Amino acid sequence: MKWIALLVFWLAFMAGAHANPAVAFYYAADPPWNELQAFDIVVVDPDHVPDPTLPRLPHTRLAAYVAVGEVQAARRYAKDIPQDWLIGENRVWGSRLIDQARPEWPAFFADSVIAPLWGNGYRMFFLDTLDSYQIFAKTPRSGPGRKPDWWPWSPRSSGVSRRRN
Repeated sequence: MKWIALLVFWLAFMAGAHANPAVAFYYAADPPWNELQAFDIVVVDPDHVPDPTLPRLPHTRLAAYVAVGEVQAARRYAKDIPQDWLIGENRVWGSRLIDQARPEWPAFFADSVIAPLWGNGYRMFFLDTLDSYQIFAKTPRSGPGRKPDWWPWSPRSSGVSRRRN
């Protein structure tokens, strides 16, 4: 399952690859499409723009903002996350921290977060809060060097190695 998720992310990235794209971030409701169409890519909150095909922007692609390591209670999938996967909170953003090292997390993330957005028409994703584990990682076992095993750049991931130059 982790490879399917990674493939989806890679395909979405490559489909939007551009030499020097102009990118805007707009997370509020009612995006000002007339102004935002000046950008190649606009990262939006998919809760405010549920159908990325509705704004007819011929030269602008939309990317869905997705938090990987945190969840806000208002997110559709928040209620489906088991309580023991929530291991702290980010008071600055009013979100709960997710234990990304849980083996079930990648499948849940792909199936419950990305798949519905893909079904709605999103083909690009801006992944945020990948480093949120650092907020709660205080021990050598869970500390700053401890990254979730499913990360493709983690040396613990099976079959994946990271080249160092």
